[in-house]
Amino acid sequence: PTPVGICSSPSLVIGENQTVYAVYAVSVNEGRGIYINRSTNGGREWEDPIQVFDAQTASWDMIDQPVLAVHGNRIYVHWQYRSPLDAAVSKGFGYAFSTDRGLTWSTDEIMTDETLRWSGFVASKNGVLVRTWYPENNENTIFTNQTSFDGGQTWSSPISIANDGLMVGTPELIADANGGIHLLIVLRDSLGKLTLNHWIRYGEGWTAREKLSLGYN
Repeated sequence: PTPVGICSSPSLVIGENQTVYAVYAVSVNEGRGIYINRSTNGGREWEDPIQVFDAQTASWDMIDQPVLAVHGNRIYVHWQYRSPLDAAVSKGFGYAFSTDRGLTWSTDEIMTDETLRWSGFVASKNGVLVRTWYPENNENTIFTNQTSFDGGQTWSSPISIANDGLMVGTPELIADANGGIHLLIVLRDSLGKLTLNHWIRYGEGWTAREKLSLGYN
């Protein structure tokens, strides 16, 4: 069941004890916000939706792109604040977490002080959280990162990752099976050469791996 007929950007994660979580956005109009549904029997039956964030009450015109992550009993949701006039860019992002398998949610943390081209969120198998964003008016392709070691209650000071070239497409922020966190970015230099840039998080910072040439475009 969903609160309205039209939903967008579903994300599905399997947690402990066959519990399945589905998060999605009601992007516009009445009832807009971020919602989550839960199944405790592997997806055969679903509970009624729970609202994670009320975008209508917050006076957000449009909301989309929720990202869902689970670590133990904790569930994390990151979403983007969009504009109906230009859905390709974000006006900021929001974040909330639950410590009781999605029944209740924390006070939402919102960042809306700059326009973003992209933002990402991931949780490692060790429970380390990373959120990354890229401002729209950023000619130097500088990504900003923050890390949380306490389940999202507090976040580190922002760390910048500088890249040479213009971003092409959409970056990927992923976690591997060993607890590592990776940021993958395709960049184009002034001659049109494309490279895949790979950053991996070590300790408190990020380390660049060898670049992969993708030819010219």
